[in-house]
Parts: sequence; C-alpha cells; structure tokens
Amino acid sequence: MKVILKTDVHHVGRAGQILNVKDGYARNYLLPRKMAIPAESKSLKEWNYKKKVAELRSKKAQLLRNEIGKKMEGVKLSFQKQTTKQGKLFGSITVNDISSKLKTQGFDIDKKFIQLSAPIKAVGDYKIDIDLGESSVSIEVSVQVEKQKSEKPSTLSKLVKLSKSLTGQSPKQEEPADTDSPETKK
Repeated sequence: MKVILKTDVHHVGRAGQILNVKDGYARNYLLPRKMAIPAESKSLKEWNYKKKVAELRSKKAQLLRNEIGKKMEGVKLSFQKQTTKQGKLFGSITVNDISSKLKTQGFDIDKKFIQLSAPIKAVGDYKIDIDLGESSVSIEVSVQVEKQKSEKPSTLSKLVKLSKSLTGQSPKQEEPADTDSPETKK
C-alpha cells in the first residue's frame, strides 16, 4: 500500500516521503496513529501543494536572513560595566545582554542564534558569531567591553565642600549642639 508519511517513523522513513508499505502495517499501525495518510490522487495533490508552500516559505525566510546578514555587517556593540582593578567584570555579559543590545540597534535576533561559548567576564574586545538558523548565513559581531567610567561628584556636593572650606569647617565635621542656648534655659 502506498502511503505519505506525516511524521518521521523510526526505521521506515521521514515526514513527507511517499512509501510502499505492507497493507497490514499501514492499516493497523501507521493510519490509526495518524502517522501517515493513504497515497490517493487527492492526498498526493494536497501533499504536492503543501510541499510547494513549504519551499516558498523557506526561500522567503532565506532571503530575509540574507538581508539581515547584510545589514548587520560591521555592527559593533559596546558595553560599559563595573570592573575590579584586574579588569574582571562584576557579573558577566551573556547572550541575553547581547540580544537586548542588538534590539536597541534595531535587530530583533533571538538569543538562540547567538553563539557564545561562555559568558564574557573580562574587559576587552570579542568577536561573537550569530548563526541565523538553518541557512548558511553567519555574521560576526564585534563586542567591546569597557570599564564603566566613575561618576564625578555632583555640582551640589562640590558647592557644599567649597562653602564649608571657606567658613573654616572641614567637610566631615559637624557643628556641636549648643546646650547653653536661651531656648533650653526656659
């Protein structure tokens, strides 16, 4: 009996294949479990149509991946993180961080396509591969990790320090409480 497999069947064939199998095997195993359909003229036409639609979808997806690949050529990502004196990061840069940074630049890349063997844990320049699915489109993205610049003291704190230095007080010194004030003697 000729059947069209709907799913992969171990030791028999892959989904979409047209096979000749024994009548009993088809009637008692493949057809009741909806693993296959009989290969009649109607089902063959439907199978051919679905096959063409799937091919068109894969071609469109391939073109889209190629277009994204061309747009992403030369993309550089820059991260500023807190580091130790030796240049090691507090925390790390992961696939999630890279994916969110790409989204801010207009590239909606799923994190499963980003090839990162281990999280980035030190300052430096790195090359990350992005493999866009089942196609042969692979993109190399530059990732630069820098030490976060320390924040400068605010203008208000500078003014407070300046005014205290002009009045003769050190910035850390507090005024002593006046215990002999007229208000406490009442």
